[in-house]
Amino acid sequence: METIIEEDLPMQVDCIQWHPTSDEIMAVGAYQLSPTTTDTRIGRLYVIQLTPNVPGGFSVVLEYETPGGVLDFKFSPYPTPTPHSPTPLALATSTGLYTFTLQITPTFTLTPLITMETTAMCLYLQWISPVSLIFSDGDGCINLLDTELTTETPMHLRKRKKLHEALTWICHYSNEQDVLYAGCDDGKFNAVKLENLSKEELHWVKKFEVGVTSIATREDIVSIGGYDDTLRLYKLSNTPKPTLTPLTSLNLQGAVWRTFILPSFHGNAWTFVVSTARKGIKFLEYDLDSKSLSLISEEMKYEGFLAYGLDVRIEDKRLKIASGYFDNNVIHAFYWG
Repeated sequence: METIIEEDLPMQVDCIQWHPTSDEIMAVGAYQLSPTTTDTRIGRLYVIQLTPNVPGGFSVVLEYETPGGVLDFKFSPYPTPTPHSPTPLALATSTGLYTFTLQITPTFTLTPLITMETTAMCLYLQWISPVSLIFSDGDGCINLLDTELTTETPMHLRKRKKLHEALTWICHYSNEQDVLYAGCDDGKFNAVKLENLSKEELHWVKKFEVGVTSIATREDIVSIGGYDDTLRLYKLSNTPKPTLTPLTSLNLQGAVWRTFILPSFHGNAWTFVVSTARKGIKFLEYDLDSKSLSLISEEMKYEGFLAYGLDVRIEDKRLKIASGYFDNNVIHAFYWG
């Protein structure tokens, strides 16, 4: 492990992501409870540039305060019209969904676009097209909306479906599989083709004993993690409706919060990078021949803290990790492998 940066921020870190077109820029979503009203969250988005020639190795180039706590955010993964066009960015907060564009050249500029206020907390979001997003919320609903990414045209809530009776912590849409997944704080898990979201008879539903907090996919494999410290792998069959068959599982000694699945640099295997509650960042190998999952390494520098933020990219045959810890406000970026 080679540290790139590590720093305490003024607020609790909840989410972190590398910029899609720059290896030297990341954004961090954070929040804290209001000092005057204990049930109100105040949020902040930080844009950070890695700058090896300054003390600490980075600079906070932008800082934006939101009325609600930032619970998740995502840069759009879709190509922009030109290499120098601003990148769309969406924030899921405790008071609504915000959209922006971020310009990184020749200067850093964050431009607010349309906001959609909500009565329920927006918990997790994902871009599913250049102008469409899904997000899960505190009322147990999955929401599908369209945005023209302007300052004038309101977002269009195309569909809203209540799946759960508690917080829907996580949602994930796989373009590769054409399946939407959603996991709830009470352990209920749904898999359904997006076009069939309103047809409950076409959902594959499983009730886990604990809350579901992490979902990731690659090819026909689905990983599911939750409060019981266990990462479970399933094989998807997609006709006539999504059905998951258990493959293997591994106890990670900490609740599973975020998971990334990447190709391995050696052998017929995949690498899993997993952030956990209080047990650090785990590196796993999934052998595609034996269907076995094993722990190969772990980053435990911040053991005991909640690793809620995680993003991973491949750089020069190494993994470049951005991690964020909720209860000590730390961001830690490092190379692994």
